[in-house]
Amino acid sequence: MQLRSATLIALFLQTLLVLLGGVGAAMPVRAQTLSVAVDSSLVGAVEEIARSLETAQAGLKLTLTAAPAGDLLEKIARGLKADLLISADLDTLARGASRRLLVAEPPRVIALNDIVVVESATRRVPLRDLDALAAPEVLRIAIGRLSSVPAGRHAREAIDVRRRWPALQNKMLVTNNVDEVLAAVARGAADAGFVYRTDVIGVAGVRVAFAPESPVPVQHAAALVAGSAQEALARQFLVALTADPARLVFQRRGFQLPP
Repeated sequence: MQLRSATLIALFLQTLLVLLGGVGAAMPVRAQTLSVAVDSSLVGAVEEIARSLETAQAGLKLTLTAAPAGDLLEKIARGLKADLLISADLDTLARGASRRLLVAEPPRVIALNDIVVVESATRRVPLRDLDALAAPEVLRIAIGRLSSVPAGRHAREAIDVRRRWPALQNKMLVTNNVDEVLAAVARGAADAGFVYRTDVIGVAGVRVAFAPESPVPVQHAAALVAGSAQEALARQFLVALTADPARLVFQRRGFQLPP
């Protein structure tokens, strides 16, 4: 573990030296702070990347604020200090750009994922598909709030592919985030729930039942917050998020990688 961490830090240091124009260790250290708003489904990976970058570059501080991306966008609208928004979906970033809260340029895709249905790890008859969710014995299905939780919107899109929303909507237990979805399924308050595949890793009491067909790939991406006082540093971090060391972090944590 120590060897892997040391190797990762060395790789990040090499990346930073390139991003910062070849600045050497003899250059004076200037303290810099970057504020990053990150979707809850990505915070573990982004925190690991951030801490490695801080270790690699003296004077660099990255502060993270985690919540569902839709909630973060509204907080930015109300004055949350952030230089970068990392979202679990592209729709939130598009809405942010249309409201001039985010810089109007193509977001940088940093990782890919799947929307999955989870069930209790002790369920005797596994759920196999969306049709199984319509069965009478399935009473409650946990889903993130469509207005703010990207996984909730991706779930609705997958349900709509099979035109099953009318049969399932009255069973929906709406939650504020993916953690609440997982908790509801684990404690038996819901028979099933929709989250990303990576959300399930390491969570006790639940398992992946199946992955429904999705009309579009689940893309996690980042965009600059309009008016950031740290735009240059934010752009450097954007590049670092898709550099090889960061891709290794995302891959090890179960994410798929963009080309």
